[in-house]
Amino acid sequence: MVNRLMAAGFAAAFIAGVIGFGGHSSAVTLDLSKQQRTTAPNTDEDRAQAAQRPSRGAKYQRCILHRESRSTNPAPNGSGASGYYQFTPIAWDATVKRMGKPEWAGRHAYTFTRKQQDRVYHAAWRQGNGKFYWSARWGAPYACFPGDTKAMR
Repeated sequence: MVNRLMAAGFAAAFIAGVIGFGGHSSAVTLDLSKQQRTTAPNTDEDRAQAAQRPSRGAKYQRCILHRESRSTNPAPNGSGASGYYQFTPIAWDATVKRMGKPEWAGRHAYTFTRKQQDRVYHAAWRQGNGKFYWSARWGAPYACFPGDTKAMR
């Protein structure tokens, strides 16, 4: 993207310099300092500031924790969902088996620690099921993802 912007800037400067404006020559200055910036942190200070900002994934995780359980570890509800992330038994079992923890299957999520549930939550996302499991379309009071079916309150 930066290369395309630079090429477009050079082309515009060249054309403007060759044909001029209004029949007379104009000096065209081109500030490339903004175009040449990269998104990667360059200094230790930039890296420290970037580390302090929550990632998009961390924001989603906080939203889901708050929406699903208010960051508590509830016992199973009427549909059997339990724990910080309100895993249903089917989702929990499928995820833990795929992550190589078959001994965790057959138990409710709330019987595991927050750290263990976090591991399963992240595994569900890596396996491609996160947005499906925690979409607002399942009756959640508000959406955590852009473009989800309900606006966040």
